[in-house]
Amino acid sequence: MSDEYSVWVYPWDLHDLGVAETNARMAEIGVNTFSLATSYHAGRFLQPGNPHRRMYFPEDCTVYYRPSVDIWAG
Repeated sequence: MSDEYSVWVYPWDLHDLGVAETNARMAEIGVNTFSLATSYHAGRFLQPGNPHRRMYFPEDCTVYYRPSVDIWAG
């Protein structure tokens, strides 16, 4: 059984850093799995390591994927 080390990752981090860069940064600190926060509440996020923005203000009650209406059929 292998050890798994996971962290939560926000969609805006993946957008700004890219998946490859995010994976590289995670591997440097020993993280081999990340969980994507696909639904999130409002907040104020300081992002000192982000190359595109230093702060992010997500909208309240946002879902960061397009849900399929087919899963609710029937």
